[in-house]
Amino acid sequence: MDDTPDNLRLLSAMLTKRGYKVRSVINGKMALDATRAMPPDLILLDIRMPDMDGYEVCQRLKADVTTNAIPVIFLSALDDMLDKVKAFSIGGVDYISKPFEVNEVLVRVDNHLAIRAAQEEVRQLNIELENRVRQRTQQLSEAVSRLEREVSRRQEAEAQLLRYQSELEQRVEERTTALRVSEQRFAQTERELEQLVQERQYLQEELRTACNFDDIVGSCEALTAVLSTVARVAPTEATVMIQGESGTGKELIARALHTNSARRDRPFIKVNCGAFPSSLVESELFGHEKGAFTGAHERRVGRFELAHGGTLFLDEIGEMPLEVQVKLLRVIQEREFERVGGRDTLAVDVRLIAATHRDLKQEVEAGRFREDLYYRIHVFPIELPPLRARREDIPLLVQHFVAKHSAKLNILVTTIPTPAMQALCRYDWPGNIRELENVIERAMILTSGPVLELAPNTLAFTSESELPVLPAASSAQTLEEVERHYLQTVLEQCQWVINGPNGAAEIVGLHPNTLRHRLQKLGLSRPE
Repeated sequence: MDDTPDNLRLLSAMLTKRGYKVRSVINGKMALDATRAMPPDLILLDIRMPDMDGYEVCQRLKADVTTNAIPVIFLSALDDMLDKVKAFSIGGVDYISKPFEVNEVLVRVDNHLAIRAAQEEVRQLNIELENRVRQRTQQLSEAVSRLEREVSRRQEAEAQLLRYQSELEQRVEERTTALRVSEQRFAQTERELEQLVQERQYLQEELRTACNFDDIVGSCEALTAVLSTVARVAPTEATVMIQGESGTGKELIARALHTNSARRDRPFIKVNCGAFPSSLVESELFGHEKGAFTGAHERRVGRFELAHGGTLFLDEIGEMPLEVQVKLLRVIQEREFERVGGRDTLAVDVRLIAATHRDLKQEVEAGRFREDLYYRIHVFPIELPPLRARREDIPLLVQHFVAKHSAKLNILVTTIPTPAMQALCRYDWPGNIRELENVIERAMILTSGPVLELAPNTLAFTSESELPVLPAASSAQTLEEVERHYLQTVLEQCQWVINGPNGAAEIVGLHPNTLRHRLQKLGLSRPE
């Protein structure tokens, strides 16, 4: 719905070209009539209208049980935060500011239609599970009826047997046994019902994971510009350099580039160049032959080989040693390499995406990064804004993390007090989105009711105070830090032996390969 004919024609044309069936109206009354006559899958709704604004149209749609499930995306030139908050509070699922980017509208329409399809699938799954629960409940009811009839029959028999004193004790024992069996059957039925509920929760969680479109959250201009850039460069084979402070979501952008490229069905391999000792970075990237160095007991395939045909993401490339930079430059230029200790030259086809929180120009000037490699990887730079430059996205991110951790922690939080939200929006977030998520998770763990509570010392600094280069360490550890400390303690006790009896894998109850993957992800390695 839009009272501007040009907008109607543009939106109708691009959505029709996308393969959608489109109906357009020019005022609120026509929108309500058309929606009730033939409910659509999604509504694009302008706010400023002469007779009935978009807010009122949305409120009427949400008040009608036949239309309240239809997702509404607001399109408006109103860019004030209060307008956006109102749009979301009355039931809107998204807000696109005018003038809009065609690709942005298409992506958001695609996402919300996919989300609605996923929700419908969840609804059907709920119906199926409810039917199963109803069936089990009916079976339980029938079992109870049979037990009641059995108890009644035994009571009648006992009334007759009261005349026979010699058999009284035996009959009492039989009754006690029957009651014990009944309790066992009840307990078994309750366990089966509990298992059904757990299966339902598991299937719902699996479906949410498979249909997750919310990893990149926000609607500010800076993020919208980044996503528009990603949409343009993703289909190409250009090398992309993602720059941004720690915790700004560089890996999410890298995955978005891969997912929207022609290589989406091929591997996406990540290497954190700062997570390995300098002596092992080359082996991680290019692999090694058996006997190439001390401890190389078997041939190992490197990350370049694993990423063949797909995308290789070099995270924190600014930490890469100079001697490895030379070999990386050769792979980029010639698309071939040799394993460490090997003689065979291997051809490789990968798209390269790099990321860093450092200023690589300064690293080049300081002699810590090769100038020729810099220009090879700096083909298409993408700069991610820090969270302090996206304050309008903080409420959306807070709601996203509350919803994400509610299921994981089994904690229901329904209210975020205004002072708490204001404090979160004022804070400068030196650790960016990662720090915000940790703060929300910690607050949810400490919250005792449905209202999210921020402890007085939750935010170590305010925007008015001078922030240091790195945030001060917090007394509350993240789950990853707890896991890292636990695994390191176990490994030290086992003298870093993973396999075999009394090895670390047996102690923590993991397969050795799974434990190695966790150690690599946590950046834990045996000290030299």
